[in-house]
Amino acid sequence: MNRATKALWKRKLAYRRKRVHYWRVKGNIPKVNHWLVLVREAVRKLEPPKPAKPAHGIDVSVHNGSVDWPKVKAAGFTFAFCKSTEGEDYRDSTWTKQRVTDLRAAKIQFGPYHYLRPRAGRSGGTEARWFIKNANAAGWGKPGDLRAVLDFEETELSPAATIRYLEQAVKEVKRLTGKAPIIYTGGPFWAEHGGGTNNFGCPLWLAAYVVHPEPYVPKAWKRFNLWQYTSTGKVPGVSTENVDQNLAHDLPHL
Repeated sequence: MNRATKALWKRKLAYRRKRVHYWRVKGNIPKVNHWLVLVREAVRKLEPPKPAKPAHGIDVSVHNGSVDWPKVKAAGFTFAFCKSTEGEDYRDSTWTKQRVTDLRAAKIQFGPYHYLRPRAGRSGGTEARWFIKNANAAGWGKPGDLRAVLDFEETELSPAATIRYLEQAVKEVKRLTGKAPIIYTGGPFWAEHGGGTNNFGCPLWLAAYVVHPEPYVPKAWKRFNLWQYTSTGKVPGVSTENVDQNLAHDLPHL
């Protein structure tokens, strides 16, 4: 709410309170009740907006075994990221049409992630094409699905070559999907492997197993969209003992 609008509602509130007082003196209860309703409306307008509660989610791969998605949803988890691919030729065996069907049936928002492996002899664009090809083949890509994720936590290249590789992947994912991917990374890895102040227009999924993650946001971003706060969570419906858990205030959709 801008200053002018706020000032207007303050004037409305003051006037409406006067009308409540006036009709109370007159003894006209129906009029008092009418103006009290309008007073409450003005008070609500002037109250600061309550911050939205963060959504809880998980991310899984073949290493987490089978997942009972209705149980995950019943436990309060409303979104999930599932590993789709890695490098230029590996597809996670749990990323299937059946997984996508099960996620939709459980009404869990979901997106695929790709484990990026920068190395000599190939490009980020090659990995991105492999990623999106397999993501789409399983049925992901409808309006409302969560965006594709590039998992950026490993490299065999120099810092400068690593960031060029990442930029190639980002551009290709954006070309193929129409939206910039989410970048999953940690502050130390980003700083040590060439990450500067350019985030390529991508939302941030921050990995930081700490109580206060803000100091770990890489300098390319002012804030994170998602925060992976543990890798040892316990979630009903996930067959393995440990599972990554995440919080999100602003989930980037397609």
